[in-house]
Amino acid sequence: MAIFQGTLIDSDDLEDALSPNTMLQLFNDDRTGAPNMRPLRSVIKRAEAMVYSYLFKMTGSVTIPQSLANEIWLLKQAALNWAIPYSYLRHGEYVRTFGENPKTNPLLKQADEMMERLCTGKQAAPELAALGQGDGFSDIVGGVTVDAGPRTMTDSPDGTVNTGDF
Repeated sequence: MAIFQGTLIDSDDLEDALSPNTMLQLFNDDRTGAPNMRPLRSVIKRAEAMVYSYLFKMTGSVTIPQSLANEIWLLKQAALNWAIPYSYLRHGEYVRTFGENPKTNPLLKQADEMMERLCTGKQAAPELAALGQGDGFSDIVGGVTVDAGPRTMTDSPDGTVNTGDF
């Protein structure tokens, strides 16, 4: 169960992205064995504020416009792209000890670029629900794929040589 529920992401989303052990290292300041709610709430609010600042720049409002309603999963990803480095920045010693620096600056840049693409219309989520595929994710994510047909190997650069079944 989420300790804190933001408008786009919650503490469970952040824990899934970081891992439970990393989450404890970054948010267990008083060593109780559970993440502290105040800094966790702060990180999530700061990350969501960045998403909403782009939306405000685009629409003049902090509500998610109808044109981006289908992109809610992308907005959540953008919020996580800010929340992860904000979490690491809370404890510089953890970043230095475990070599997590590559996870901070590139994710901040990626989040900025992602929101720019969403706001300019260069990136969008497919409208899978409109195609009659439910929520758009349960039908395509996970599951087992079985191929019972013959297997072939093409080892030539132009793909013309077929060596048959193996």
